[in-house]
Amino acid sequence: MSLTAENISRTSAGVKDVESVYRAVFPKDEQLPMWFLFWRAKKAGIDFIKFVDDKTFVGFAYTIKHHDLLYVFYLAVDPKLHSKGYGSKILDYIEKNHPGYRLALELEDPDQLADNSEQRHRRKSFYLKNGFESTGIKTREGKVVYELLSKNGTCSISEFAALMRHYSGLLFSRYLKPHIVK
Repeated sequence: MSLTAENISRTSAGVKDVESVYRAVFPKDEQLPMWFLFWRAKKAGIDFIKFVDDKTFVGFAYTIKHHDLLYVFYLAVDPKLHSKGYGSKILDYIEKNHPGYRLALELEDPDQLADNSEQRHRRKSFYLKNGFESTGIKTREGKVVYELLSKNGTCSISEFAALMRHYSGLLFSRYLKPHIVK
């Protein structure tokens, strides 16, 4: 397995693969418009990266840096390639290419009753196996409750909110504002 990474834009080769996996892996209510993702990825500190293994598209990651915090907004592996170690390799790539950064991500709260509860538990187990820990922070976006995980140090809700404001900009900040669940 020799994973290669490439920053992508709207006009990059393989962007259709990225869009297809994005739509297949993430629930519709968790998907930002692709034009928005590409537009924001032009900003310094935001990376939209596709991963390839010997010419085979594997998956992608979308990350946001703010101070010493790197937020993994999206990470997806082509469903045909699940359980082959690619997700862990992508996380390794992200961490190795951002030394000194704390990593953070949100995932659907596995403790909430949902049709995909088993999948949520597997996803959390995957991230825990890869060194992430729960911050104890839960947020709500629409009807979905998320749990905030971190690695290489914790992430507070104020740091997370500042990162999202930094990412979204003034115009969209009210739409990407984390709401704390008590």
